[in-house]
Amino acid sequence: MGQFVQEIPEHLIEWILKQEMFWVASAPLSADGHVNISPKGVEGTFHVVNSRRVWYEDLSGTGAETVAHIRENGRITILFQAFEGPARIVRLYGKGFFYEIGTPEYEALLPTSQRQPGSRAVIGLDIHKVGTTCGYAVPYYKFISHRTQLNDWAAKKESSDRESDSLSVALAPLALAPLPSQAPTNERKAPNEMQHPPDTHTLDAPGAIASKTNPNGMRHWWELHNIRSLDGLPAFSVGLGLKYRFGTTLARVFGAKGRVPPVLTQASVPRNSASSNPYIPDNIVPRHMGTLTIENVAIDKPSSESMTVALARAIDSYQDLSSLVLVLLPFILIFAFGLLLGREYERSSNIYPGYGRPSPLSVYL
Repeated sequence: MGQFVQEIPEHLIEWILKQEMFWVASAPLSADGHVNISPKGVEGTFHVVNSRRVWYEDLSGTGAETVAHIRENGRITILFQAFEGPARIVRLYGKGFFYEIGTPEYEALLPTSQRQPGSRAVIGLDIHKVGTTCGYAVPYYKFISHRTQLNDWAAKKESSDRESDSLSVALAPLALAPLPSQAPTNERKAPNEMQHPPDTHTLDAPGAIASKTNPNGMRHWWELHNIRSLDGLPAFSVGLGLKYRFGTTLARVFGAKGRVPPVLTQASVPRNSASSNPYIPDNIVPRHMGTLTIENVAIDKPSSESMTVALARAIDSYQDLSSLVLVLLPFILIFAFGLLLGREYERSSNIYPGYGRPSPLSVYL
């Protein structure tokens, strides 16, 4: 009844991408640690790079067990099962990796205009085994729709952080310049050290960072709930998202059809081909987090976009609406003044009869 292969067959890739939800299982090395299984189901968050690599957009929640277990041992299993049509269960076994929000790897896969509200990381899996079983005991369920409560909750928290960011930008000129002895250095750190500093998980650090963030914001939530696992293992880095500017993501307002999923499709990736692209494994040996770079990332995009979506993406390049208004305000004022001046000139020159006596402004023209 069961079958095991080393990579995802083509027909299963198509089936996987049609599923509305999946499960992620992980566990710590400790014999008495908590085994974790997380259901995932937000539309458009799961991506297949090729037959040996997948990733999904990790959204905010109360815990961070998966990231903590990846950081400790890297073991992950992702499970899909059929609720409609022929019975089927598919398990993807492999080595996990993750990229936190604000890292170059994260932003290459999830630009501001394409990330979900509350997105905090990219979690991926280098597959070394795929298992299929019958699934005959799984009951039939009819899919109705995806829930929106999580996105709505996260959007409100990110809105609070954007307000705080706008205020910080407005007050930045009033801040004192650092003393020469406090000037930042240009010393470069190793990629692993930058992404996961070994000294970020002190006992008092999360509380210290949280006290400096907006209590209603997403960053504050991350510091309080996502820094350590149930077993006390380090999960996300302290200060997660502090340097990331939450965008307005206006492209989402015009529907999912305008989104450009940052994922290599199976058709665009030669199977088992050697390439310098970090998202195409050179061999079947799983690689752990922090060993990949983002140079030469090939991203499939549609050949053309609607004017509405293009405008939304241009607007989205500004991190918040307040900065956009400040940029456009001088042009709007100049246009309004020019329009008023032109109308007064027409009245004073009596080009059109019936306008009455010349305007007092004509004395100066």
